This record gives sequence, structure tokens and C-alpha cells, in this order.
Amino acid sequence: MFALSDGRLGLRFFPGFGQKLFFYNNVDFDIAGHFGVAYALNVPTTIDFDWRPRFENNNNMKGKRVYETVLLSLNYLPLCLI
Repeated sequence: MFALSDGRLGLRFFPGFGQKLFFYNNVDFDIAGHFGVAYALNVPTTIDFDWRPRFENNNNMKGKRVYETVLLSLNYLPLCLI
């Protein structure tokens, strides 16, 4: 997580990506990204906004698909983790 401001409070962002392999009848794979922004409040709580694009190559469906997920969350964090 990268801080956009100093200190415990403030805005942070986190980029990432990964892959998944599925073994059923064939071998299928996904490539997924994860981009998020988190804001830490005065209380041990963060508000997060995440965007997760995903590219799927599925041999059973004879094609490629692109998905995306958007998530807004409110997270409680113990004081020792902030």
C-alpha cells in the first residue's frame, strides 16, 4: 500500500495483479488486476474503493471474456495494524 499523505490517517492506494489456473476438463486461465484506494479515519476504520478487472481465457466456451468488479467497503482494523 502506498501512502498519498503522511501519518496514520489519509489516502493510500494499492495496485496489483495475478493469475489463476483452473483444472477441470481443460486448463483454463485468468489474469486479474486489483487497484484500490483506502482512506484511514481517526477511528480504527478504513473506507476502501476497489476495482478488479479480469481477463478470462476459457477453452470450454471457445473464447475470451473480460469482467470487472467494483467494491466499496468499510473495514475495522485493530489499532496495532494501523
